[in-house]
Amino acid sequence: MYNPTPFNLLSSLDSISAARLSSYRRFFIPASDSELYGLYCWNEVLSTNFMRLTGIVEVALRNRFHLALSQYAMAQHSSRIIGSADANNWYEVLRLSGKSWEKVQAVTHDRYWNKAQKRHTYTPKLHPVSPNQVIANMTFGFWAPLLDLNLSWDTIIPTIFPHHRYASNAGHWNNKTNVGTVYARLETVRSLRNRVAHFEPLWKIPDIKEEKKEAKGVTVNVEYPAPTTEVEVLARLNMLYRRITQTLHWLSSDRASDHVQSEFHQKTLYLMTQEALDGFKRGYTHSDVKLSSMTKSWGMKLVLKGGKPIQISHQQKVIGNFYPTH
Repeated sequence: MYNPTPFNLLSSLDSISAARLSSYRRFFIPASDSELYGLYCWNEVLSTNFMRLTGIVEVALRNRFHLALSQYAMAQHSSRIIGSADANNWYEVLRLSGKSWEKVQAVTHDRYWNKAQKRHTYTPKLHPVSPNQVIANMTFGFWAPLLDLNLSWDTIIPTIFPHHRYASNAGHWNNKTNVGTVYARLETVRSLRNRVAHFEPLWKIPDIKEEKKEAKGVTVNVEYPAPTTEVEVLARLNMLYRRITQTLHWLSSDRASDHVQSEFHQKTLYLMTQEALDGFKRGYTHSDVKLSSMTKSWGMKLVLKGGKPIQISHQQKVIGNFYPTH
């Protein structure tokens, strides 16, 4: 269970720093330092949960891209392939450029400073890096820009996102606007991942724009303005969480189902409620219940019907937790 009660409140706040806590003071206007600390702990726990989910998406995403582009490269340029049909050097065969190619080169090549030419030169590593190793080194931000490549996305995207509602509609992916929607979704997930990875407040959500790829001549309006109240913060967080979960479903419906049925998912949903937020402000997020009080059916019913999170102990040891579904 989450316990936002510090051993030494002032020392804990000092270690976080007044500068980092200033945005919490301005937005939430906490009534006390203990409430301020609780708010910080709430964001900390919720950020950890978002980081875990975006990590699950990232692994699935890179594996699906790797598979789809390997198969495409094998079909189009089989004589230049190193590897198998499902895992090969498509990143070399499909001629990546710009930052995308630089990211690959950073893994596959050694870099030297050429004094004569006054620039860096790259030479392939003495021991070639396997395609799977290359892919494992690519960051989340590597994938969305690949959608700008001039490839047959009408056949590739259904392999990357086999459970998208339009996966079987090749005509849908012939439209650059529709491909741009996927691009925008991946950028949303990447942005959230980076926020929590850099310890920025997750709740401090900027304007959320329409899911369109920004390009010349394309107007991208604000869909959800930056929140100004706690209610709006919770609504935005829930919406973004649903979008990340949906992205996972597009990639793997089984992986998404496993996630939705997990205790971790229930905990995250609870954290994005006013009840949970208020609990962190108060300094306690659950009730402690002894197993002996639940041995009778009426006792268990009495404890659970309140719909509150509880921590169950037996012989002075914690043996389980309960989170209500909302």
